[in-house]
Amino acid sequence: MEKSRSEKIMAQDALQKKGAQPNSTVESAGDAVYILRTDNGRIVNCNSQARLELGYSRDELVKLSAKDIETKLVSGEIDAIHNDLQPGEVKTIAGMHKRKDGSVFPVEIHLASLAPTQADLMVAVVSNITERLRTEEERRRNIERIERLADEMGILAETGRVISSTLEIDKVYECIAAEIAKLIRFDSLLVNLFNAQDETLKVVYNFGMDTPGRRVGESYPLRETVSEAVAETRRGVIAQSETPEGLLDIFPGLVPASGIGMRSILVVPLISRDELIGSLAIRSVIPFAYTERDLLLAEKIGMQIAAAINNARLYSSLKQAEEELKEHKKALEETVRERTNELEIKNITLEELNTTLKVLIKQREDDKRDLEERFVMNVRNLVLPFVHQIKKGRLVVGQQPCLEIIETYLLNIATPFLKNLRQFNLTPKELKVAALVRNGRKTKEIAEALGIATGSIDIHRNNIRKKLGLNSRKANLQSVLETLTQ
Repeated sequence: MEKSRSEKIMAQDALQKKGAQPNSTVESAGDAVYILRTDNGRIVNCNSQARLELGYSRDELVKLSAKDIETKLVSGEIDAIHNDLQPGEVKTIAGMHKRKDGSVFPVEIHLASLAPTQADLMVAVVSNITERLRTEEERRRNIERIERLADEMGILAETGRVISSTLEIDKVYECIAAEIAKLIRFDSLLVNLFNAQDETLKVVYNFGMDTPGRRVGESYPLRETVSEAVAETRRGVIAQSETPEGLLDIFPGLVPASGIGMRSILVVPLISRDELIGSLAIRSVIPFAYTERDLLLAEKIGMQIAAAINNARLYSSLKQAEEELKEHKKALEETVRERTNELEIKNITLEELNTTLKVLIKQREDDKRDLEERFVMNVRNLVLPFVHQIKKGRLVVGQQPCLEIIETYLLNIATPFLKNLRQFNLTPKELKVAALVRNGRKTKEIAEALGIATGSIDIHRNNIRKKLGLNSRKANLQSVLETLTQ
């Protein structure tokens, strides 16, 4: 589609530049291209595709006009379209073109004026849309199939809803028979259950024509019936004949069905939890009444019927188990009641224990705080006074700095400084450096006091700043450390 549109644009552009003479672009275009007079629609020139589609030679075509090859539009409509065409405008028209042999085909025409270069001429790019219309028709048919399938699925959904809404199997059978009648034409419908022990079928539901030997509650042999073939393959089977007697040639066990005039029989398996539990038989007196599509639908319905039968069986088992559960429930409730009482007693005990632990923890914290306060008080009252007394005496060279460091560390012990610094995970050496920085000591003084190089002191200072979170902002380390004494 995009390629075709591009070819139209290229053809129109090429003709507007070239005039009435087609160039190589127009000549090789996939669509038919015509040069027409605007006053009477006469063909002035065309490309090879136009000649190929209509079956005319160039000399024959230039003797014709648009009215000679267009059959859908009447003469007046063609004249009106030509007269109304404005420079720069492109009109798209649906039409039918007639070939030289008289056959016609659908087209889509794109008209454009060649003004201003040649105002008396116009170009028509014509697409054969036969394939497009065929595709659209196929699409329409597909939509119809989808809509029909949606209707079928809607009925199947309703069948499923009914099955899930009740556990009374007879009501389910009645509803399913009514829904099947909307999808598949039948005169008799049977639901059979297998008895694997004696290889028989038991009729549990019959709708439609009465069949002797196939009434509800009756059992009949599985041998030589359509249901036997279904049981062997676990797939649906269709048996059909022009006459009732013809069915017996296929399945001799169909004597009762043949006896009431049946000519078409469709049987599908009823499988639940991978177990074959029965069959659904749909029968008609019309010969060759059923198709593969009917078989597919019946198999889907058969799966729903099998589920309904299984649900009914489960319901019966559940009713039986319900009484047992009631007795177990009473015993369980009594056990839960006793256990709950035990847990409540344990919970009270735990709450009392928790209260006792809280009291003990608080007492321990109070004792710790009291011990710290007494220790600090002893340092201040018993140790620091002697340090001050020593400082007043005569000291040997080198003792004064050592004494000042001792005093600094004792003061730090007696204040919250060290306690506050511990939260930053400083090393012992970093704690010493931090204490001296807080007291205003310079890097050189700290290095002499601790007996290490000044470069090492700088490294410790940087590590302290990093751990205190000061690297990203300009802050005085001494000022920050002084705040930690508060």
